[in-house]
Amino acid sequence: MPHNHNDHEHDENGNCMGHDHGHDHNHDDESINYPFHHHYEAQRLNETQAQTIHVDWPEYIFHFGQESVEEPYSPALFNFVKDEQSISWLYLEACLDEENDEEIILGLKAVDPDSGISVLGFEPFLDRILENGIHVLLNLPDHGEHAREHAGTILDELSRIWDEDCPTLVIASDSVNILDLAREIMPNQPRCWHVTQVQAENNFSDIDEVIKEMKPSGLIIESALCSEERMNTLLDYEVPVLVMTQDSQLEAKRLQTQGADCLISPFAHILADSL
Repeated sequence: MPHNHNDHEHDENGNCMGHDHGHDHNHDDESINYPFHHHYEAQRLNETQAQTIHVDWPEYIFHFGQESVEEPYSPALFNFVKDEQSISWLYLEACLDEENDEEIILGLKAVDPDSGISVLGFEPFLDRILENGIHVLLNLPDHGEHAREHAGTILDELSRIWDEDCPTLVIASDSVNILDLAREIMPNQPRCWHVTQVQAENNFSDIDEVIKEMKPSGLIIESALCSEERMNTLLDYEVPVLVMTQDSQLEAKRLQTQGADCLISPFAHILADSL
């Protein structure tokens, strides 16, 4: 689906300043957005060979979905990011609400409103991302039997918003099927293979195929899986390695010494002081 470049406002330098709130979010009959139809499944990946899309990875990416200085996905946390000049990238997770598959949510389902904690919804969050020119590493995890269909809905929505003038958007997943889908729906966006502790055995067994067929722009791995031997194996693929860690400055330095190209952590202030 082509992008509508008129949905965006830009500054004098051409930078994307956010999408137009007049943009139709009612998902009428012309949209394949809600629910995700299998329009893209008819396309075959072998029609065009995947190409590696270069990403200028930073030294660290702020994990926005975990508790750090503020509640995850809260306006206060976003204000912290906006004010912290060293934070230019965010790691996020997105999925569909299991109870209402027309609602895209970030991370876990929004906190009980009775708690008084404010959580940014998908639309206002994207507005802030675009207005502030923040790059995004978006994980679409393989959760449940409808994970691929739900990922399709999210990707289709993003494809109508994101264009070449917007900040970098990288799609990550621990599912080959979801990465296939990302390539079909948003072929110009870089992709990353996500190795998780839960799916580690399957993720590692698929890694050769993923690198050959999908040409990922990065490999994401949790620090608990980062033995020196395993890091050396990953580095042999000559694909940037991004490591997720919640540990100390010492651990961050160890991971860098082992060859990590980028660290993903909810403790940006610690990483900023140590790198």
